[in-house]
Amino acid sequence: MKLLTILLLPLALLYNCKELPDAKQHHSVEKQVATSQIPAVTQITFGVYCGECYKNCATMYRYTTGDKSFAADYTDAFFNRDGKPIPFGTSLKDAAYVAIGDDIIAHIPKLLLDSEKDTDNFGCPDCTDGCGIYFEMVINGATKYFYIDSQTEQLTGEIKTFAGYLKLRIAEIKNKAGR
Repeated sequence: MKLLTILLLPLALLYNCKELPDAKQHHSVEKQVATSQIPAVTQITFGVYCGECYKNCATMYRYTTGDKSFAADYTDAFFNRDGKPIPFGTSLKDAAYVAIGDDIIAHIPKLLLDSEKDTDNFGCPDCTDGCGIYFEMVINGATKYFYIDSQTEQLTGEIKTFAGYLKLRIAEIKNKAGR
């Protein structure tokens, strides 16, 4: 009996490993469902702010995916919002800015995309006069606000990686804009 079981076991395994005729079709449907559930980020606002400084203490950028518009605010309005939107008065029309905006959206970490919080802090942004990184996104119609320590050595995981990435992209934008 043991000998028969040993001989039949490989056959049973081979039979069970056969792909069902419509398994490929089922896989593509699963893939389509997963793709359609990716959150839709329609706008991002980001920049660096420094509470203890004199001028140009909070340069912010906004990228809107629908009309592919990219704009900057150099007025420090970030500190005086009181519920009002930041007045993005400088339009940056070069296609390179749009590419940067799209790339930032592609790099938003899952932790932020899946966050159930409307606002969150990572590290201690601007606590030691080291400035902070502001990141806001409109996702599926809801706005989420994140304040990230620019002292990235204080951060961990994907937030640390994203903060370092944002600092590089912001420096690139400032350099390109001549600011």
